[in-house]
Amino acid sequence: MPYARRGGRDESNYRHVTRELAVVIAGRYAGSLRVYERGHASFEYDGAYSGPSISVRMPVSGERFLDDVVRPWVEGLLPDNEAVRESMGKAAGLSGRDPYALLARYGRDCPGAVQICPPEEVAGVLSLVGSYEPVSDDEIGARLLEAQSSSAPRWVGDEESWSLGGAQGKLALARIGTGWGVCIGSAATTHILKPGVEGISLQALDEYLCMRVAARCGLPVASVSYEEFAGVPAIVVERYDRRVDAAGGVERLHQEDLCQALGYLPADKYRPTPSEVLRLLGEDRTGQSVDDFVAALFFNYLVGATDAHAKNYSIMHLAGDEFFLAPMYDVASVLPYRRLRRSPRGCAMPIGREKHFGRLAGSHIERFANNNRLDGEACRELMRGLALDVREAVREEVGESTRIDGVRILGPELERTVVANCDAMLANLARDGRSIDLSRCAVIESGSIDRAGGA
Repeated sequence: MPYARRGGRDESNYRHVTRELAVVIAGRYAGSLRVYERGHASFEYDGAYSGPSISVRMPVSGERFLDDVVRPWVEGLLPDNEAVRESMGKAAGLSGRDPYALLARYGRDCPGAVQICPPEEVAGVLSLVGSYEPVSDDEIGARLLEAQSSSAPRWVGDEESWSLGGAQGKLALARIGTGWGVCIGSAATTHILKPGVEGISLQALDEYLCMRVAARCGLPVASVSYEEFAGVPAIVVERYDRRVDAAGGVERLHQEDLCQALGYLPADKYRPTPSEVLRLLGEDRTGQSVDDFVAALFFNYLVGATDAHAKNYSIMHLAGDEFFLAPMYDVASVLPYRRLRRSPRGCAMPIGREKHFGRLAGSHIERFANNNRLDGEACRELMRGLALDVREAVREEVGESTRIDGVRILGPELERTVVANCDAMLANLARDGRSIDLSRCAVIESGSIDRAGGA
């Protein structure tokens, strides 16, 4: 069940306003976010606003949306990592547990086209008051290490005002010519830099290779590069929710992640099911979002991406309440790494009630299709075709990336285990749709890369 705060619709919780924030979407004032003395919140659109809805759960209307709808959307604009929120609050002299206070300070550049500020600062936000300050590779490297730290992670600099969701350490910067810039005020970031998860060897490289494999398979996926900053490697992700014009101007494009769109708090990101997602995406009248999600779901299974939960899928908003599935992002395989537990590993969202790598069979795909009113044979063919494509794409990507430090260690294990998973899928599909090639599971469950070191 989506989030429903106790007493969230009790009108007695909405009497005394303690804080008011303005919400700007795509450069237009959208409406007011109000916080009340018991911690509940509401949102109302400005009567003159005619842009995209801030959320599919809050379509443009004269309605006042209450806490059970507002809170999941607000929480999705901030880091999931409590330690990061605490550091943000401490730096600003605020409580890291108050999302509205954090957004009042750091909300000038949020996911999508969202900007949040106190009402008296709306004019400055609408006039795009902000600047870019050059930052050196040495500074970026030091900040990447600080963002990656589990003891005292810090993502945002003292003069910056951006916020991103997720738990993994990251920075948001703007590409300025051949260099990088820190975004001050309302200036928009254009790229996200991630050094990888602390304690998992070569994790940023793993994500880079998996994203490149998705691109080779023709799937919609964010553009990535793999770069070093004063010796600190990072995956650099070009933001698909930004558009840069020929003159260097940056336009924000509106999006929300699927936890926000379905009404789940970030802490519940593993709860939404494929069926819930597909019911939502079925509202895209083109049908393309359904097809793209099924392909992404199958791809994440084949490459062993355990973290493909609802916050790692998003939708892009258009005018008139139209939307479509955003490109894939945050795709990384666990298959090359040694298991830490004895239980089989599996994907975040089950396919026909099965999620464990190497155990998915045609019967599961048929069940998945039937439960979601999809063509079962078409789903089987899609999985078969993707397994063949992924098997070839991972070999090509690893072979062509050997110039990158770390690929000689990670690449062979990524290739071996992902190919094994694809082979098991193809073998299971070739049978009667019910038998499972359990003999391959031991190969798939465990790579030889130690999480904290090398092979």
